[in-house]
Amino acid sequence: RLAPSGGRLICLVRGSDATVATRRLEAAFDSGDAALLRRYRKAAAKTLEVVAGDIGEPLLGLAEDTWRELAGTVDLIVHPAALVNHLLPYGE
Repeated sequence: RLAPSGGRLICLVRGSDATVATRRLEAAFDSGDAALLRRYRKAAAKTLEVVAGDIGEPLLGLAEDTWRELAGTVDLIVHPAALVNHLLPYGE
């Protein structure tokens, strides 16, 4: 949906750099479903930008110039990150 409008999808992914973060994101789509992985790669090639960061850090773990650029250009944030541990009490 983004490609025809010239939009881009920026994914903040934990990793020491963009290459490591990109590999981590691709691994999430490599579930054994070859068709899903192909669709991901096709869509990613057109619109995806992976940024290495950490939502638990100040400025999302980004350099200040990267933070400022994103803060000035991003118009929608979707936050699906979560810690899932079925053994911890809800309070933790």
